[in-house]
Amino acid sequence: MDNTATYTILILRTDKGYLAYAPAFPNIYGQASTARVAYARLKPLLKQHLRSLIAKSELILRDPVFQTRTIRLDLRHLREQEELR
Repeated sequence: MDNTATYTILILRTDKGYLAYAPAFPNIYGQASTARVAYARLKPLLKQHLRSLIAKSELILRDPVFQTRTIRLDLRHLREQEELR
């Protein structure tokens, strides 16, 4: 049995502020006006959920995220290409 688990946390900007969640537990999330507070709200909820799973001897889900990547695109260049059509 592993003694640690690592989960990817995604923080999304929304119309109402920020939403933090782990893809392994999509129904558990923290929401706040700042990214830092959204993350801070999520963390104890995840711990509570994991404690509950352990208490019930249920399977602890592993992080489904294999890899993350970020892509940066030059929108000005894309617009110029579109205008040339």
